Amino acid sequence: MFSDYWQFLDSSLTSISNGFIDVAYSLLRRPLKDDLLILESILANYNDFIYKFSSKNSAELLAIDRLRPEEKILIIEKAVNKIELKTFDAKTIYEFRYSKSNAIGFENKWQPASHLFTLCKGYKTEDGSINIAGPSINDENSDYKYYYSILPNILFYSFQVVTSIYKEIFEKEYNVPEMVIERIIEGITIINNTIYPEYKPYDEFNKNYIFKCKYCSEEVKYKKNIEKQILTSATFKCSNQHINDFFETD
Repeated sequence: MFSDYWQFLDSSLTSISNGFIDVAYSLLRRPLKDDLLILESILANYNDFIYKFSSKNSAELLAIDRLRPEEKILIIEKAVNKIELKTFDAKTIYEFRYSKSNAIGFENKWQPASHLFTLCKGYKTEDGSINIAGPSINDENSDYKYYYSILPNILFYSFQVVTSIYKEIFEKEYNVPEMVIERIIEGITIINNTIYPEYKPYDEFNKNYIFKCKYCSEEVKYKKNIEKQILTSATFKCSNQHINDFFETD
């Protein structure tokens, strides 16, 4: 399941890096709407999932389209309660992936990327137009910006779902250096603050976060000037003007 999830994501990331926006969005539908919900179901209630998967009518019991919105939210909520670092609540995660009415949801991108003509109010095809986005690698392109701002949040949540499955069900630790996790969170935070400042899932974490200079061990608090340094140069400075690589975690 995770292999399937990653293959689609990897192909999507390759497509967006080459500027093929419609292809990139289309490839996100299956992993985020189907694969991830199955992984959440496994984490939420492993025995229930195995029972349904082993049943004669397993396809009907597990088909994503057969689940009502409240059932999907309940599965997501149970999964969220089992991960260590909670980012968004279950309803927000649901809206990112399934809501057709929320402007921040992926459906606003998936539908035009998958169909030449769409009629829904939020993404209705303009008269005399067709839903085709030409190749574009442009930071000012709204579809491009959305992809690189919202997807990292979902990927970090997905990572936590998978590692929690390893830990709880297979009783195996999936150890990742703490600093790597911290850098991921800080990177996502900077993206959020730049593009979607209303979303602040890591506020509490950032208030107490301390960078440490690798040259003099000085503690550097997370502040706006540090955020700006990381955003513009992927580095941060201590008061002694030592330049630290943000992505270096050794």
